[in-house]
Amino acid sequence: MRQFLNRDLQSLALAITLALGHAIPAIAQAIGQIVSDAENTAKFNPNAARKKFEDALKRDPKAWRANFGLGRIAYAQGNYREGLTQTQKAIKLHPGDVTMNFGVALNQEGLGNYSAAVDEYNLIISKLDKSDPLFQDAVFARGQVVLRLALLSLGAKTTAASLDAAEKDFSNFIAADGQPQYFAWYHLACISAARGNGSLAADQIRLAWTALSSDLASDNSVPTAVLQSLLTKDPPKKIGRPGDALPCAPLKALIAKSLPFQTMP
Repeated sequence: MRQFLNRDLQSLALAITLALGHAIPAIAQAIGQIVSDAENTAKFNPNAARKKFEDALKRDPKAWRANFGLGRIAYAQGNYREGLTQTQKAIKLHPGDVTMNFGVALNQEGLGNYSAAVDEYNLIISKLDKSDPLFQDAVFARGQVVLRLALLSLGAKTTAASLDAAEKDFSNFIAADGQPQYFAWYHLACISAARGNGSLAADQIRLAWTALSSDLASDNSVPTAVLQSLLTKDPPKKIGRPGDALPCAPLKALIAKSLPFQTMP
C-alpha cells in the first residue's frame, strides 16, 4: 500500500482555490465558507460533511469543490460509482486541475475498470512535467494497475506485455527517486516471481526491506505490517482498496517453496 496510493483523495485536493466568478462576491464567500467547513468536517464526520457539500450545491450548482468533496467522501466509503460521478462533475465544472484526475483513476480502479484507470493515468502523465512529484505518483499507480491486470490474466498472451509495462513503470519510478520505494521493489519482486525468477525476486525483496528501514518517515509500522502480511499470509479473497499494494500469488508460491531469502528482515 503506497501512501497515495495510500493517499486518500483528501490529500490530493492540495490547495485548490474556490472559483465562483458567476456568483456575486457575498454569495461566493458564503458558499466558499460552507465548502471549507465541510472539507474540515469530512476528516472526522463524513456524514455531516456530506450535508454541508449538498447544501453548497443547492445554493450554487457550479460549486465544483462541493462535488469533489462528495466524491472524496464516497471514495473513502467504498462507493466508487458515486465517487466517480461526483469527481467527473467537478472536473467538468473546473477542468485543468490534474489532482482530480487521480480521483477518477482511483474510482475506476475501485469499480474494476482497470483499462479506464490506466487511460486516466496516461492522461495525467501527459499533462505533468517529469519534475512534478505527482508525475512519479502517476507512473507508480499506472504500473500497479497494469500489474493487477497481469495477475488477473496469468497464462494469457497479454501477460508478458503487461508484466513488461509494469516493470518499466516501477523501474522508472525508482530511477527517478520516487518516494517511498519499498512497494515499488515489492512489486518488482512480484513480477520476477511471475516470470519464475526466484533469485531476482529474492534480491528485490531484500531491497524492499532496505528501502523501508532507511525511509525517513517517523513511523513505518503500518507499511512494515503490510509488507509482512503480503509475504506471509494467504492472499485475501477480496481485492483491496485502490492503491493498495497487490497480493502476489506467484511470489507467495515461491516463498512456500523455500525461496532463498528470509521474508522478514
